[in-house]
Amino acid sequence: MTAIRLNIMLFSHICSDTHITGAEKLLLFCATELRGSHNCTLVVPNEGLLAAEARARGISTIVVPYPNFYEVYSPGPYFRQELEGFIRNNGDAVQSLLTLLLEQRPDMVIVNTCVNLMPAWVSRSLGIPVGWMMTEQIQSTSYTSSSTEIISAYSDWIIGISHAALQPFRGTPGEGKIRIMYPSWNEAELEREMWPVYRSEKRALIGWNDAHRVIGYVSSDIYPNKGLEHFIQMAIELGVTYPNLRFMVAGKLTDVGYYAKCLEQIRLSGLLGRFYFHPFEMQIQQIYPAMDILVIPSLIEEGFGMTALEGLIFGKMVVTYSSGGLGEIMTLTGNRSYLVEKGDVRGLIDTVGSLLTKGDFVQSWGVRNSIAVEKAFGIDSYRGRLGDWLQEVALTLPVLGPRPLPQEALLQKPPLLLKGAAPAVYLVENGCRYLFSEESVFLGRGFRFHEVLALDDGYLGRIPMGGVLGTGQPALPAQSSRRHGRRAKAGSRRRRGRGRTLKAWKGKSQKLSARKKRSAPAKGKRLSSKAVRRKGSRAAGSRRNTGYSGRRKIKKSG
Repeated sequence: MTAIRLNIMLFSHICSDTHITGAEKLLLFCATELRGSHNCTLVVPNEGLLAAEARARGISTIVVPYPNFYEVYSPGPYFRQELEGFIRNNGDAVQSLLTLLLEQRPDMVIVNTCVNLMPAWVSRSLGIPVGWMMTEQIQSTSYTSSSTEIISAYSDWIIGISHAALQPFRGTPGEGKIRIMYPSWNEAELEREMWPVYRSEKRALIGWNDAHRVIGYVSSDIYPNKGLEHFIQMAIELGVTYPNLRFMVAGKLTDVGYYAKCLEQIRLSGLLGRFYFHPFEMQIQQIYPAMDILVIPSLIEEGFGMTALEGLIFGKMVVTYSSGGLGEIMTLTGNRSYLVEKGDVRGLIDTVGSLLTKGDFVQSWGVRNSIAVEKAFGIDSYRGRLGDWLQEVALTLPVLGPRPLPQEALLQKPPLLLKGAAPAVYLVENGCRYLFSEESVFLGRGFRFHEVLALDDGYLGRIPMGGVLGTGQPALPAQSSRRHGRRAKAGSRRRRGRGRTLKAWKGKSQKLSARKKRSAPAKGKRLSSKAVRRKGSRAAGSRRNTGYSGRRKIKKSG
């Protein structure tokens, strides 16, 4: 890695108190690798297992509530309006992140998942370089470009954990920012020498022995798109033919209704006694050794597929649907023959069934898989890619700090508008604050007073001045007419010089706090029903931020 010791802040999208998702695992792994050569701080939106695990590893951890913007994952026609509403309704979280970042002043920020927009937006506005990790593939809609444009605007690097995760950015203006960073693992944590013991102990606990062939299903969150129902359909048909088959299902039951439906199918088949349901397990070495074949029938375009990677590491025969990054993993490890078309239950049954007739082949191929996965995704490969990227970061940091406001800035993203105790209002972008010379300049660019956030003067003063808007320096584009449904005639309404002074703002500025209070959501209220529906099980354990105020709730440990 680079000889320069960087101060790096990593922001997790969630921190569940019941389980850890693949995206959380990857961020924790990245922080663990970085901390040997750099000063790392993990930031989480609430307490949970990720925070506890990070502290146990000696990683400094801070809790600052902030929400996710789920519309990035599945963008629709009202994306821009939803984004502006998201920023407007979560002013307290923005203020808290501003306070944190101005206090800590990291050299770089890393955010994970496409929905973790707020830390990226605030960091980028302050001129802090942002590496945005894409751990999922943004859904393909007519409005996908809205998501890719916003991510590109708020990042300096777009770090994909697979080519599948980066696919939406191909052929876009952000393509030059993309980098590939396949996940890896820490061999020392897996206790390889204990696998035979864990295998026999787990099987004995369940009532199984070595004569049984165990087919496993693992998912951190169990909900419809993870394909448990397809696994059960496969298990029922094969179970009737092969009496020695047993089935292990491991994970958190996120969608209880869906789980009940699946369980009823098993009951009706008469095979319930041959299934074992295991809760989410942090120590994966406790469950994988007990399996012979791992089946991953995911129905979504996976950003990578950590479960498949884990199965290969543990030397298992792995069969998956060809869903996003799963196809990459299987192809790069020589398992293309065990890829099944997404949603093809019959193909799943036939592929797994064929393996049950091949005697010792499953075990020998599993041994071969453990070698192949090390070659493709081992720690040396990961550290090489990480080191190359950090070297690039170190070389470009001097030119990625506060810099002139680009002409396209206001057309690409919502503004960060701040004021202190005085009525003066500033636009913050690329690490600088730009003073509006008068009200007409502010309004002429399509801004409104309810968009302005108040910040303590001590923190506001830490943001360098970048110029005065309305004096011809810098020349900024008017806001798009789409923002407020009318054309912003900035040029015709701008006054030269100071003209009518900022004293004219005072009345409106004094009303700002009252307006914000009236428009803020009640404490505990969710952002919107639409966002909640999209949130689904992917955000289990996450916390919406409402009614939160400033520095008092920033908690740090490490």
